[in-house]
Amino acid sequence: MPTRVLVIDDDTAMTEMLRLILEPNAFEVIVSNSGPEGIEAAEKSNPDVIILDLAMPDMDGWEVCQAVRGFSQVPILILSAISNPGMVAKALDEGADDFLLKPMTSSVLIAHLNRLVWRARGGQSANRALQSSKGGKGTAVHRKTEPRRTEGDFGSLHANRTPSNQDDIIALVYHRKKAPIREAPRKNLRMLL
Repeated sequence: MPTRVLVIDDDTAMTEMLRLILEPNAFEVIVSNSGPEGIEAAEKSNPDVIILDLAMPDMDGWEVCQAVRGFSQVPILILSAISNPGMVAKALDEGADDFLLKPMTSSVLIAHLNRLVWRARGGQSANRALQSSKGGKGTAVHRKTEPRRTEGDFGSLHANRTPSNQDDIIALVYHRKKAPIREAPRKNLRMLL
């Protein structure tokens, strides 16, 4: 059974990118693009973990975190561009379990999500290991998977995603708002990637 992730972020490009990264990695992604909608989704969908942005127009992430803590102890991962230590501390004080700064690599995001779910389940593996018929109890069977290729539209950016380039796409989507690629000087293009 996939791990259910609720993503609460007002940026539709970011939520679509997270969906494209997480779904091929055994996550079921539920998206909410506002604070009040996210709180309602958290109550109805019973997620295993929540990814929450802090800077949202209707209701900020701190308020959403506090509201969710009123009815649930689901792990909350803050994923934000805000790097002010005081703001990070405030988010953790409001009940968040972890904090990642945008942009981040997909492998780090997935590792943090798996760790939060593992802790919430009392140390049981977030992605339960299959038992080998010969190995007996507790022996994991390792599955080899082929790299998956997906495509996605992130606003005006269209990209083919493979496991080897998905971190580049994260950086492109994040930096697109600050300096669109077509307007960026050639020398700065390498920094954006």
